[in-house]
Amino acid sequence: LETWQYDGGADIHSALALSGEPIAPQVAQMYGSTAREERNATYIAANNVSQRAFQKEYMDYWNSTGDLTGTGRPVDAVIAPCAPFAAARPNTYTYYGYSMIVNLLDYSTCTLPVTTVDAEVDVADERFEPVSDLDREVAEYCKQKVFDRDWSFWR
Repeated sequence: LETWQYDGGADIHSALALSGEPIAPQVAQMYGSTAREERNATYIAANNVSQRAFQKEYMDYWNSTGDLTGTGRPVDAVIAPCAPFAAARPNTYTYYGYSMIVNLLDYSTCTLPVTTVDAEVDVADERFEPVSDLDREVAEYCKQKVFDRDWSFWR
């Protein structure tokens, strides 16, 4: 996340100033309502060293999965959601954890739409236990039937 903010938000605020477009609340959460102080080269270098160390640690872990597979080869890929819901309604995308790890690791990713939401089939697991307030908030949002086949709220 730090790597996206080295310029203190100067780039996004400059682009928005050109168009006159207001900053979206979820973007302002990350970049502020005005640009902040930019990071210096020493800070950026130290952050990059930390990021590379994390990437190396994760690569070692990934390669160690060969000890757990039936083939002796490491895992080929991870199939995971990119968001906790089917689509983000305006001002509701508050959790980036699903995609944050691939950005931090600098891994390649893709998104494949595989189905549509059906409120009769895609029901909440009543055994779900949230681990944080944010987890609870996202789960409650997903319980709303806003993602059912009716997409009329976009019209």
